[in-house]
Amino acid sequence: MGYESTGGQFSPTTPAGYVTNSSPYGMAEPSFDPCDVVKAAGATFVAETTATQWHQTVKVVKKALSNDGFSFIHVRFPCNENFGAYALGTRDTLKNLEWIYEHTQGRKADGTESDFTWETGIKHDASNSRPEFSRIMRDMNARVQADRAAKAG
Repeated sequence: MGYESTGGQFSPTTPAGYVTNSSPYGMAEPSFDPCDVVKAAGATFVAETTATQWHQTVKVVKKALSNDGFSFIHVRFPCNENFGAYALGTRDTLKNLEWIYEHTQGRKADGTESDFTWETGIKHDASNSRPEFSRIMRDMNARVQADRAAKAG
């Protein structure tokens, strides 16, 4: 699954109060975590990481690829052109990455607390606890074909 929002318009993951071109007075609604949504939908491996945590990103991608089931990794990365320009007032890549870093650490470069903190890492791991959907469908197809063959023969 791919979910991307450039920040040019508000989305369910836009932090409350942040400005985008489609929410010029700030995002009115609280954001939600897409990891919670996919976990509720049955994902057996769910993780979140950011563009500033590349070691962690590599680890969770490897883990997700080894899961025989629905895996989801939410990677937060900057959109300099839209979110950076509207919400942060800059299109500078390093400033945008610094903002992401601050919100994964819970503190700014000057030592003050950030307005919110994202929790990153593995959020749900029930790897290989149930078969992946396409395997279920292949098994069902094989069973139906075998039943047909038995009835015909």
